[in-house]
Amino acid sequence: MTVVLAFTGQDESDSNQQQGRSPSLDALKRGYFASEQGRHEEAYTHYQNALENASTSELRFQAFVGLGSAAAALGRLDAARENFEQALDLRPNNAETLFSLGLVAKKQDRFQEAASLFANAAVRNPSLSEAMVELGVVYEILGRHEEAADACWRAVTVSPEDQGALLCLGVSRFHLGLYEGASQAFEAVIELNPASPRARYGLGLAKIYLDDNDGALAEYLALKPLDPKLARDLYLRIPVQN
Repeated sequence: MTVVLAFTGQDESDSNQQQGRSPSLDALKRGYFASEQGRHEEAYTHYQNALENASTSELRFQAFVGLGSAAAALGRLDAARENFEQALDLRPNNAETLFSLGLVAKKQDRFQEAASLFANAAVRNPSLSEAMVELGVVYEILGRHEEAADACWRAVTVSPEDQGALLCLGVSRFHLGLYEGASQAFEAVIELNPASPRARYGLGLAKIYLDDNDGALAEYLALKPLDPKLARDLYLRIPVQN
């Protein structure tokens, strides 16, 4: 699960602290670098130190976000939720934190809540295409295919080469019976990544519904070395030709 962690702009008091070697800021930096290297337990300890030494709301906000990110990476979802919520108490409209809490909610199977958080994050930061992709994925899980297609299309307009957005668009269009449109989305993924099993499988299914069994068979042959189990499932769905 990817959680957004980013240092944001600091106010004047933070700048003064940085010039005076703020213990909280130093701990934040150590936590960030530990997280970047996958040392999440160590990062969590650094972020705790940052919180204990924080003297401004901005430093507390950054410490809570760091704690949430480290806890999520360690699989401590309840702790991650609490930390992100505390961060949002300080900055309720921060898109990246809303998105991160949405990822936690999704991991906890709280899909309605996740959808609300992703939608809110996308409104706060329209360039955050990941939020639209995740919103589309959650809508798919909830069976809201039209809304999923809309969310994923908006993500594609922001990031045309985002494979996750294109896959989401293909799946949602497929479930809406828009097989030609689904094929186009899956083909766009394959153009970017010919070894994508999900795109090959999705395109193969769409070809079946478009009565293009030869095309489906071609996708089966391309999929077989990538994911034999998925390839067999596709093959069994291809109608037997007389």
